Amino acid sequence: MEGILPALPWTVGRASLKVPYLAPPTYQPIDTSFYDFPRHNGFIWTDDAVGLVRRCETIGSLTPLLQSWLFFELLSAFLECPVDRNDFVADGFIEISREPVHDHFRDWEARLWRRSYTGKRQAQRSIESLINFALWKIDIFEEAADLFGSRDEDFDRVALSVKLLISLLNSISDNMFSIIDSSSSGYSASWVVISAPPLGSFGSYVFGIEGDLVSKQLSQMGKEEAMRYLHRQPKRFLPLPPGDDHGGRAAECLLRLFVDNGWCPYRARQLCRSYDYLILNSLASLKHNPTSVEDHGKCIQLKKCCAHNLIVDPPSEYPFQHVVEDDHDCEFVHVPREEIADIIKSGGIPLISMSLDGDLDLKVVRCTPYITYTAISHVWSDGLGNPESNAMLSCRLFRLREMIFQTYFPQFSPFHDDSTALSRYNSRLSWEYRMDTRPGRPYFKLDKKRVYFWIDTLCIPVFPNSQATEEDNDLKFRAMKHITPIFAGAFNTLVLDRGLQDTSVPLANQVSGDEFAALVLSSKWMQRGWTLEEGSLAQTCVFQLMGKPYEMSSSLKNLLPNVEEHHSPLDRAFINNRRLMPLLLNRALLDEKRQLSTVPLFSKTLRLAKLLRIPQFVWTWNSLLERSTTKPQDGLIIFANLLDFNVSSLKPVPRDERLMLLIQNCDELPLSLLYNTGPRMCIKEHPELGWIPKDIAGDHLVVGAAIRRVNSKRTDNQVKFWIDQSDSNPESILILRTLPGQHIPYDVGMFVVLDHTRPNVDTNQKYFIEIQRPAIRGPDDEETQRVADEIYGQSTGTCIVIDLTCGTCSRRGFAGRGARFYVDSYNQREMTLNYDAPLIAWTAEQWQHKFNGPQTASVCFNTAHVARGQRLVLNYDASLWEKKLARRSMLTQHPFTAKMTGIFVLLIIIFAVMICVGYVIVTARDALGVPKTPLPIGSMVIYIFGSLCVALVYHPIRARLAMHAYISWLKSFEEEWVEPQTLRNRIWRLVGVFFGRFGRLGRRDTRGATQPSINLPTRGRGNSATEFPGEIFLE
Repeated sequence: MEGILPALPWTVGRASLKVPYLAPPTYQPIDTSFYDFPRHNGFIWTDDAVGLVRRCETIGSLTPLLQSWLFFELLSAFLECPVDRNDFVADGFIEISREPVHDHFRDWEARLWRRSYTGKRQAQRSIESLINFALWKIDIFEEAADLFGSRDEDFDRVALSVKLLISLLNSISDNMFSIIDSSSSGYSASWVVISAPPLGSFGSYVFGIEGDLVSKQLSQMGKEEAMRYLHRQPKRFLPLPPGDDHGGRAAECLLRLFVDNGWCPYRARQLCRSYDYLILNSLASLKHNPTSVEDHGKCIQLKKCCAHNLIVDPPSEYPFQHVVEDDHDCEFVHVPREEIADIIKSGGIPLISMSLDGDLDLKVVRCTPYITYTAISHVWSDGLGNPESNAMLSCRLFRLREMIFQTYFPQFSPFHDDSTALSRYNSRLSWEYRMDTRPGRPYFKLDKKRVYFWIDTLCIPVFPNSQATEEDNDLKFRAMKHITPIFAGAFNTLVLDRGLQDTSVPLANQVSGDEFAALVLSSKWMQRGWTLEEGSLAQTCVFQLMGKPYEMSSSLKNLLPNVEEHHSPLDRAFINNRRLMPLLLNRALLDEKRQLSTVPLFSKTLRLAKLLRIPQFVWTWNSLLERSTTKPQDGLIIFANLLDFNVSSLKPVPRDERLMLLIQNCDELPLSLLYNTGPRMCIKEHPELGWIPKDIAGDHLVVGAAIRRVNSKRTDNQVKFWIDQSDSNPESILILRTLPGQHIPYDVGMFVVLDHTRPNVDTNQKYFIEIQRPAIRGPDDEETQRVADEIYGQSTGTCIVIDLTCGTCSRRGFAGRGARFYVDSYNQREMTLNYDAPLIAWTAEQWQHKFNGPQTASVCFNTAHVARGQRLVLNYDASLWEKKLARRSMLTQHPFTAKMTGIFVLLIIIFAVMICVGYVIVTARDALGVPKTPLPIGSMVIYIFGSLCVALVYHPIRARLAMHAYISWLKSFEEEWVEPQTLRNRIWRLVGVFFGRFGRLGRRDTRGATQPSINLPTRGRGNSATEFPGEIFLE
């Protein structure tokens, strides 16, 4: 929508909306409050939709009031001064980015900074109340418009402009008031440790600002201000808040804009549930040009974008695509399936090799840790697949060879500057720095005569469905489980999306970072399940746009503006909004985890990896909910790979129990998993396990409170979990317990709870609760519920957990999700719970809005607030947790042994150089007869030769020794691999080996790494040009 935000300097096609100026020139007296504006204009009652409809004859008469009050008067109240409406209008349309508007915000900022600290905080509270009031009123106006029953484009656009303005003012307020306390001791303050877990996950997006900007702002805040900033609720500005599937007139207008610009309607709804109005305004204006006939008619019904699900029957109908559409003379180039199968059967990974010059000279080779190759990620509906055989069109292979070659050299980048010799040198230097500091594999060396690549079309054996045997399906499973090492070990991942490739812009180097991120986020590549894993595991993604290779990290930084001190508050909000778009793409591809391999301290890597476990689980789950796969069972393989589990262990497990096994092998899980409403396990003897999902479906999970295993050892033949609230907002998790003598019956599915004892709250809070118990579908379900009812009747009370981060404070939607537990035992320090069912909680206002009138539940229960310090424990029989899955360790470029060896050699060389230089200097001084004086030889050697020795000695040694850790990491994908021993058991084994024949004394039956073949070439250099001297072989 133009006018509320400035026009983006994007080069691709865009289509946005304009907001007409419809407000009459009505001004209220200066001494009149913003809240009294309707009364001064003849509207006595505006607290409900019915009162507005009675006063307005048509929806057209409601629009001017809406724009006058909640747009112009809202601006006046925010700026604390009357505004001239002509400053906000140009050619009959709203235009908020004009220079007089910037002057208004500069004056507001100047007045704000002249106030005392108390005055600033008072202004902050006043603005928060103003924004909340405006959100409440715009919902009422939208409800009134719905009562008229007719669609009015002017009203819808004005309503959307009001929602955008409220989001914009909230962003300006957050930017201003989050840094007004200068008394903080800086980033080393103790509260930084408290705020670290949310920042290490999705905090950067949730807080609406880029990661480095977050750190900069937090370093200027005290603990109280930081925690208030970190725990604010961004879901107030979602077009489709939790529990609202339709939205108001503003959301409908935004969804129509998405669909009119070629977006999938379900994808548009996904975005409206995830991002605020400011981000969606930029995405919705982007024209999405479908490259083929796309049918999105069933996407909303199936709750996934299925337009690109390619089920070809017969396989001969597959839509192969030639490089030149009119040229169909090229033939298929086949790859010997037997060679691919032999490599896979022996535990290896097949690669395709092509000559760089002349004919393709296609060969199948075994992947080794020293071959530099490119992994190809594509969407099958684009015509690069083949359902009948391992073959591709020759024109596609020639084009693929050219595209792979271009990704290896900086001169082919669209941002390469070859205007002068200095610019060429700088471009080359920048390119080499990015290659040296990239995450993932520690060593690369390019082959000068051939290119190596992996693509599923050629490297996964293809068997026609009518001829496939069980052995063939087993071979395909073994090939698919290697997806993780394939993409994690590749030099880069080349992303081929036909829509992106057909994008045209005037100048390739003028694609800004936010525009590039928007193009990728809108592509169908971002909507497929397998591309989620491929893009997340890649060390770096290279996207083909307009015939040029766009490397992701450099493309996201191109032409992206920075916030400067001279910018007005309005400019800063615009710039932060633009800088947020690349952050969303990095978040969508789990860039936080990818960057862990480059952390120099391995202990810090392990600590950060543990902090990322729950965000990684939540992100993977939510991403798979939004993406689609042609085969539904593929989603679980992707889930296991992204959680670093060995997929081979899942093969003998029944399909319905695989997700349960994965979850049981996680030591920490998001609490929101307990109130997911998707299909769940139904075990007659153990109804307390009913929270474990059966499939990746249901609701989105949230980061915050978690359930963590108490310890790895079993006590009293039980496995214990406890509910950890330390990473959540203290006000977001509400835990209630029925008063002594009260018990909520098992069969009561809808009731009201009253919280009498909540801290810092004077009035009783009422919540309407609806239990989300699954429908009974057979005798097993009936028996399970009967057993649960018996156990529930023996409990000492009922516990209700409500997570407010899963809900919204808007009238539309619900307050939160949660779960009902029955209390097994209770004391002052600990409460033992057993799971019953998930629930949804509404406030009284939300409940009334849901039923369009006052509604009451049948039963009301008084509850007490459970103290945050009281421990909530879930106990389970240890026999249910016996099956174990091996979990891979984190890949790092800085293993401890490699670093210590490099430092040791570096110190020896520097010490030797110091002795040699000192000897030469002293000898020359004595020969020249110079008086003896102290010489700073050590400082001089370190200053002159230090950086040179680090570059020529330390880094090569570290990189080559790090290949040993990389090869060990590759071994974790073999079927026989299990998790390595703990440090304690390793010490016992070393002691046993030291004492020789008494070695058995120190050995214990523990899980250890087996010694399968590593599938490396035979000892020696061989004929490969990609190997290097000093290779590391594992016997």
